[in-house]
Amino acid sequence: MRHYQQHPQHSESQQPQRSADDQPTPGASPAPTADAQHQPNDLDDTINQATTLPDVLDIIQQHGSAFTDCNCVTAATRLAELYQPGHDDSTEHLEHPQFVALVDMVMAAAATFNPREITQLVGAFGQLQCQDQDLLDSLARELIGRIETMEVAALQELVRGLAKADHSPSVALFDAVRQRAKELGAEKNEQLAKGFAALDYTL
Repeated sequence: MRHYQQHPQHSESQQPQRSADDQPTPGASPAPTADAQHQPNDLDDTINQATTLPDVLDIIQQHGSAFTDCNCVTAATRLAELYQPGHDDSTEHLEHPQFVALVDMVMAAAATFNPREITQLVGAFGQLQCQDQDLLDSLARELIGRIETMEVAALQELVRGLAKADHSPSVALFDAVRQRAKELGAEKNEQLAKGFAALDYTL
């Protein structure tokens, strides 16, 4: 299991609990390998079967201590799929202890997510109206040097998520996206241009 750091503004009692110092115990399952961190497992199936936001948040509470990187992405994505904006309580989930716990887990593991996972996370948190600047900055930093590996669909998801979250992490990131779009012949892509414009940039 990974040992995730807490977000400083939240108490330890709100977070999924892990064993002391994250040490293995007799009979415990071995820690996921690096490859396993990015492969779907039974928890992903459980998360994807959830039919409401509270269902997903309950899974985070019950199983967050065993979450892999893939599980974090699946949880954020499923929350975004189930989210219904426009209700009076449509941002209530942002203050939920288990949503905060998920944000903390993602921030702590930011350096280990691959580019595809990061774009999925940015897209999901944007859809969820999560405007946590530290979270979005930490994910964006990990992408700066890897934009050249991304295809058009991933660029669109990244820019769309940042636009929905109303977050502009750095000129450097948008310069890198602009250059990659040019390399892919997508410098006139309508979705990319729309996302750039929403954040006062020009594709």
